[in-house]
Amino acid sequence: MGQGRTAKIRTADDTWMDRAYCRINGVSPEHFFADDGKPYSAVGRRACSKCDVRLECLEYGKAMNACGLWGGRSLRYGRLRREEFDQDFACKTCGTGFIPYGKASTYCSKVCQRKASQMRGIA
Repeated sequence: MGQGRTAKIRTADDTWMDRAYCRINGVSPEHFFADDGKPYSAVGRRACSKCDVRLECLEYGKAMNACGLWGGRSLRYGRLRREEFDQDFACKTCGTGFIPYGKASTYCSKVCQRKASQMRGIA
């Protein structure tokens, strides 16, 4: 029996997978793979936006030369489909590296975004 794209490929350091939002909440893998040029599912993108291990997921997808939605980004054979996202981002509050969900993201989490607002006096 052949393995499909939902086959589980495990590596030595893949404990991050067990902390992935999609795994914990049972989001179907079909939401992370587009068929015949259709856009990725909003369900998949929403799941990625809530995930704490997006960076690990994206790096894994790149290393596996994968296609699909990995870490909230569209990969085609391990390369980002939009090259403007292929750069390092650092949170403006804490300095942690993160993968932005959208071009305007400058904070790694809502907590950091709130801290920045409080520092500016916007609360």
